[in-house]
Amino acid sequence: MSLFIGVDIGTSSSKGVLVNGSGEVLSQAIRSHVVSRPHPGWVEMDAHIWWKECVAILAELVAAAPGQVDAVGVSGMGPCVLVTDEHMTPLRPAILYGVDTRATAQIDALDAELGGAEVLARCGSVLPRLWAPSSPGSPSRSLRCSPAPADSSCPAAGWRTA
Repeated sequence: MSLFIGVDIGTSSSKGVLVNGSGEVLSQAIRSHVVSRPHPGWVEMDAHIWWKECVAILAELVAAAPGQVDAVGVSGMGPCVLVTDEHMTPLRPAILYGVDTRATAQIDALDAELGGAEVLARCGSVLPRLWAPSSPGSPSRSLRCSPAPADSSCPAAGWRTA
């Protein structure tokens, strides 16, 4: 019997599912978490939570599997900024895309200079990735990688990402 695990790291929880080759759900696991809002407009999360929840969910689902798991897929919330060093160690909490608004001044400046359509054409989106290298207190001198939640879990486990 083919067995597959899917894990999704979301804004309010991490979820996992064990399915067979027919798509029948054999087991599920959920870990709820909360985001941090340290200042108005800021939405952050400790990236270590993603790893701990991913490991716990995988352990629970593997234990429930009636055989060897053939593949694991990991997905996560949309783009975010997770500033890490060269060893993938987070240097600060992750900044969550789409809900964190700290880059509003930088985005307004780009829109004024280039026009919103041109910014979108060049970048697809600028919030909040613009923040890290241009804001006071930014750890940009140490920046080596800015992975998404699923990306930060996979290399630590030695998995390859697509």
